[in-house]
Amino acid sequence: MIFKIVIYGDPVLREFAGEVCEFNGEIKDLALNMVETLDYATGLGLAAPQVGISKRVIVVKFPVEGAEIDNDYSVLINPTLTISGENLIMEEGCLSFPEIFAEIPRRRFTEVEAFNISGEPVSGSYEELNARILQHEVDHLNGILFIDRMSKHTRKAIDSKLNELLKVSNKG
Repeated sequence: MIFKIVIYGDPVLREFAGEVCEFNGEIKDLALNMVETLDYATGLGLAAPQVGISKRVIVVKFPVEGAEIDNDYSVLINPTLTISGENLIMEEGCLSFPEIFAEIPRRRFTEVEAFNISGEPVSGSYEELNARILQHEVDHLNGILFIDRMSKHTRKAIDSKLNELLKVSNKG
């Protein structure tokens, strides 16, 4: 099932997502549906809050050993990150902010510890783009949006686009 992706303005995007305590069929179904949704949306990562579910589950479009759910995607449950290295500024977008892209600083390296859909621990070390994807998605689990990481100048430049998204979100 393809979920509807929630748009900026939906309060679930600002919530601190709850930990997953049971690794059951419900979590597996959520993960599989998130993979299908991410594939359909042609994104690089998706967090459960972006589909209206306040749980600490993310899907990323790169392999994390032991967390692969299909050839191209990995599911990480209750992920924790250790980030390091210098900041890299790269253009970033977000499925919850359609057609908005901005230069965002993120740290170069990320180590992740999480659980796969069977509840087994997984971990890995990533750099640059994959590190950025992990940081972006875990931010979603903590109620932090990529607009929070923009410079004041960039944020001001996209204010009108954000206001349009708020109008759309409030109608839905």
